[in-house]
Amino acid sequence: MTVIAITGETDLHSLEVMSCLRAKGVDTFLLDFSKFPRDLEIGFRQGVVIRSGDTTITQGQIQSVLYRRPSMPQVASQDPCIREYVERESQFFLDALPHIILVPWVSDPDAVRIAMRKPYQLIVARRLGFHIPETIFGNSPEAVEQFISSRDGEFAAKAVHRTYIRVDEEKGPLGVYTQRLTREQVQRRLDRVRYCPLIFQEYVPKEFELRVTVVGSQVFTCAIHSQQNERTKVDWRNYDIPNTPHEVYKLPDRVSDLCIALVQQLGLMFGAIDMVVTPDGEYVFLEINPVGQWLWIEELTKLPITSSIADLLIDEKG
Repeated sequence: MTVIAITGETDLHSLEVMSCLRAKGVDTFLLDFSKFPRDLEIGFRQGVVIRSGDTTITQGQIQSVLYRRPSMPQVASQDPCIREYVERESQFFLDALPHIILVPWVSDPDAVRIAMRKPYQLIVARRLGFHIPETIFGNSPEAVEQFISSRDGEFAAKAVHRTYIRVDEEKGPLGVYTQRLTREQVQRRLDRVRYCPLIFQEYVPKEFELRVTVVGSQVFTCAIHSQQNERTKVDWRNYDIPNTPHEVYKLPDRVSDLCIALVQQLGLMFGAIDMVVTPDGEYVFLEINPVGQWLWIEELTKLPITSSIADLLIDEKG
């Protein structure tokens, strides 16, 4: 039996899981959509057949699928109209795979796409009982002004989805980090809001932050002491890992159960949840990433996240 990883060749997290699976005696196959359709064949009649080079995998050989960060199909045609057409047809075909490869997926691509929507995340989290910051989404200056005028304190301005911008292939992507703003600072920027939707939230004071990684029914929690470093106080993704203490943290059972319930409610088998612990000891949900990273957490804390994902792919009961 074979576990398929659908992701790009540079996804170190998937590569680590595949290495762990092979160490456990399980065959693996990296399904990189950027090779489709030129260097990768996928056929379906009564079952899926995948061919890449000298490797052929039939549907009966597939035990489970790790779905993380798939590449887009790449087409060689120089004609932009043909290239666009073939790429769209290819993507439409690939999108059908979860509905015809009927094995456990970690996680189901349709569930991943829906869970990526931050407004929906917050609605589900609030319904389950998480405390979340008061929030407004959108590009309406008037609505944002009403929001900030009705509240005291500071505000967090965040990207709706992507936290980087590709402006230069040589220099790599630029990070788009959360900004901590006063009411006056938001008001001075209101005219810019109409050009791109944003998230504005009441700024939550932090004692420290949590990265909660849920794998099936297992919960791995790391405390990130972001407030001990000026660079990471507002957004720990402004990485300074050597100077930002990380440690294993024991969540209260109630919060741990909420994290599992959120992942299950979203139809996922994996989720990386970001939370804040306030100076008053309150647990505040910020967001969940259904394909989040974990290797740096594992390296710093020795939490067995990779092995647990591998075990989940072998036995989906988690």
